[in-house]
Amino acid sequence: MDPDRALNQQGIGCAEAAVRIVCAARQQRIPIGGDPANGTCQVGGFVQLAQINRGAASSVIAHRWPDAVGVRLDPANGPVCPAPTSEQRTKGYI
Repeated sequence: MDPDRALNQQGIGCAEAAVRIVCAARQQRIPIGGDPANGTCQVGGFVQLAQINRGAASSVIAHRWPDAVGVRLDPANGPVCPAPTSEQRTKGYI
């Protein structure tokens, strides 16, 4: 990535940028009870993008992690930052 060029000029759309940001946040461990060894990430589940236009609304799940409800989030669960699928690129989500 070139920090001096806009993301869309590098072929990176809103969905891919959102997934990358959340992936980075997912890698940040937050200590529980002040104990760094007992830390976990605070980001998980999925990244959902919503678009609202005059007369229409839509949403798409840009990425989903295999996190289980009620279980401590584990940033090692799933890829650190997944590559966009060809379907996402074809449909213009990325």
